[in-house]
Amino acid sequence: MKKNNALLFIAAVFGLFLASCAAPRTYAPHALSTVSTVSLPELQYSLERKDYEILDTIKAAAVVTVTTSKEKSEIKAEGEFLNICNISEAGDVIYNVGESTGTLRAGFIDGLNLGELEPCSGYSMASSLAAYRLINEVKTSGADGIVAPSLYVTAEESGETITYKVEISAKLIKLNTAN
Repeated sequence: MKKNNALLFIAAVFGLFLASCAAPRTYAPHALSTVSTVSLPELQYSLERKDYEILDTIKAAAVVTVTTSKEKSEIKAEGEFLNICNISEAGDVIYNVGESTGTLRAGFIDGLNLGELEPCSGYSMASSLAAYRLINEVKTSGADGIVAPSLYVTAEESGETITYKVEISAKLIKLNTAN
């Protein structure tokens, strides 16, 4: 009898394990990147012109769509991530993710008001994704940081869908260490 109970217990635990593997994620995984920034007046006050070089102006963009129905809000960036957030019976978005696929690659740029990363906010997720992409541009360019970052956001509504388009630009800076 004890052997049957033990086998039944093991089968139940194994069944729960398999069920949990097939269930959609209920958290929004994300990767976070940062970059050093400085304003143009701070740069000119801190360093002499011969101490740095402005390499180029770079831009990065992201598009995130939010489609809302009575039961859920789907927030996605094509080929990147999809978060399905629950909506209460009163019609309020509940700030938890009911299902998630992909990974949000989020960036933070000091000096820009991107706000907190919120997994159920299309604006927040689009801004964070654009920042991440800009930071990758800085990394691949070999620059030391950026100067004068700027943020441009549009939101277009079409029926139940809002499309957030975010563009971030900045000037790449390289410090001259040969002086």
